[in-house]
Amino acid sequence: MKLGTYQKLRKYEAWLTTAHKADFIRSLSNSQMEDLIAIAKEEGIHHTNNHCPKCALEFMKKLARPYFEFQEKMENNKKKKENNGE
Repeated sequence: MKLGTYQKLRKYEAWLTTAHKADFIRSLSNSQMEDLIAIAKEEGIHHTNNHCPKCALEFMKKLARPYFEFQEKMENNKKKKENNGE
């Protein structure tokens, strides 16, 4: 995942967290879903907004996986830098 994509998704972190960890999503507006679809295309994840709740959940799970992997990678890099600085 690119840093720019990660930053765009940060405002949706609550939805990504519930999809990834709790297997549900709260309601998203149509404009929010369209925004997420546009962001996901940057990562090669394609989805058509067909207003199906199960499809939306699966889409959010696919998007959450690289988001949290990137977040963990950034945290690990930060810890490495802190340890090397001491």
